[in-house]
Amino acid sequence: MVSGSVSGSPKKTSTSSPAYAAALLANWLRDDPNARELSWVVDAEAAAAVFAARLRKGLIGETARIAHIFVVHPGNGVGPTLTSVCRKPFPWYDLEFETALGKPMGQPCLGCQAMLAPPPPPVPIAPPPADRTSHADWAGWDRYYRELGWPVSEVAGQLLLAAGPDVDVVVISLDRALGEQVREALLPMRAQPPVLALPTLPDQLLFIVERTNIPAPIPKGVLMLAAAVPLYPSPTIAGEAMWHIAPDEVEDVRRCNDMLLLTTVNTVRAARPRREITS
Repeated sequence: MVSGSVSGSPKKTSTSSPAYAAALLANWLRDDPNARELSWVVDAEAAAAVFAARLRKGLIGETARIAHIFVVHPGNGVGPTLTSVCRKPFPWYDLEFETALGKPMGQPCLGCQAMLAPPPPPVPIAPPPADRTSHADWAGWDRYYRELGWPVSEVAGQLLLAAGPDVDVVVISLDRALGEQVREALLPMRAQPPVLALPTLPDQLLFIVERTNIPAPIPKGVLMLAAAVPLYPSPTIAGEAMWHIAPDEVEDVRRCNDMLLLTTVNTVRAARPRREITS
């Protein structure tokens, strides 16, 4: 049911699909830009409405028109702004809707997919070492990292995380300000990965994520490290490697992958005022 006050008169119309509801809302807003109390309510007896939509052609670049997933539960209503599963708001009249769920309509939003996907089974690991200061035998940190599934080795007095296309994890470096914004954007998706801080790279945050090996353009200023990285508590020439977000502080170290992180970087940058965008 779509309802609202248009040109001073109440309106109420039954709808059969999100696309029809969107078309009605768009028409009402075109007829009366000051239309009030616009809403669409899914009948309490109906199943949840699950559908995909993306921004209409011409509003943004074609490659940025990714398809988001929307869910409206029975008995719940939405106003003229619709919020996707990945918690981004969109005006109804800026969206185009799929004709059938599952029909391709562009690149899917990885954030929506991550929110809807069932969580992977937890990694069976021992708790992190209680002693985080001893370097004599790494206080068990080498064992802990290996139980996370990370390929580590001791080289020249450092615990190094291996790098390369055959390694299941990848380290992605972002400047600190951007990294903090990306980290906050991943929180609602429950996809925050471990983040490392190296004193030799004081202006960078290093995100350790799953590798997909899916070819994708790397955003400007983002670096996928090709060399092994020292992990806590490895010493470096400028001090000890430290966790900014430790593995035991995230929900699942495997939840975030390189594609999701790069997509989130692009999303965060697109939301910035242009003058704040930096490389």
